[in-house]
Amino acid sequence: MNAVPSAATPSASRAPRLSRDQLLRRLQQSGLLIFFSLLVIVFAIIRPEFVSEANVKNILQSAAIVGILACGQTIVMLTGGFDLSIARNAVVAGLVAALLTAHIGPLAGLAALAVSAGVGLVNGTLIARGRVNPFIVTLGTYTILGSVALLVNNGESVSGLDGWVTSLTGWRALGFSSLVFWFFGVAVLTHVLLAYTKFGRHVYAVGGNLEASRLSGVRSNRVLTIAYGLAGLLAGVAGILLTSRLSTASPAALPGVELDAIAAVIIGGTRMSGGFGSIPRTIVGVLILTSLTSALVILQVATYWQGVLKGAIIIVAVAVDVAFSRRR
Repeated sequence: MNAVPSAATPSASRAPRLSRDQLLRRLQQSGLLIFFSLLVIVFAIIRPEFVSEANVKNILQSAAIVGILACGQTIVMLTGGFDLSIARNAVVAGLVAALLTAHIGPLAGLAALAVSAGVGLVNGTLIARGRVNPFIVTLGTYTILGSVALLVNNGESVSGLDGWVTSLTGWRALGFSSLVFWFFGVAVLTHVLLAYTKFGRHVYAVGGNLEASRLSGVRSNRVLTIAYGLAGLLAGVAGILLTSRLSTASPAALPGVELDAIAAVIIGGTRMSGGFGSIPRTIVGVLILTSLTSALVILQVATYWQGVLKGAIIIVAVAVDVAFSRRR
């Protein structure tokens, strides 16, 4: 007796089709890496020295300070806010560490971190409990810290540093500067905090829907305060490492870097409204921004055109994120 062909046989052997929503979701998840890969390939074709070992090491080292600041900025932006004061906070931390190291040695680093974290906690308290807009609070802190940086040493740099300060970044491993390892170490710790802890889940909840998170029992005021405190702490880490790398603490350091940190987080796909984003995506955003800067320098593009191109990339990144959000 002949077997009757099963109607399910053709469909069973056929590969499952992805729906449009699934395709968009996968594209959103991998689109950033695809863009970064295409960027590297294009610049490598135009100028092969872009992918030379020396330039790759230079890109990673250049990304370190901005990357550490961007990790702190990611925590804050996931709550639906942002911090304009992180770069100035880092500068003040570097000056505090440099000025106190002659008196209390390595404890100067802890004092600098305490100052930076304290600034962040003040920001968070005003935003969470005072209900003041993050832009207003952090803009005010930005202005205050800019003046403090000039006042602490009468506007002069502190140079000739050695001892524990320079030892932080005075070593290399596998041919890479220690700054690279500090950057990725901070990134890993921050990722673990956000992805695998209760606090991290609460950060996403507060950013996703503040009122709903409160109704579900999340202590949103505490989460916001701690988030800004952590951003301040990481700013302190970045400031001390910068001082270590340069053996100098300058009140004029890191001009405009707070905007680079915000740009990197946005390019990485973190929503300004909060609730969506991650540290790995921020790292890719930092590498895109730093690689673009390096490529434009190699191509001898004028500085003012570099700003135009960076701004255009930020606008495109935000527009793409908005488009995907609407599709979802």
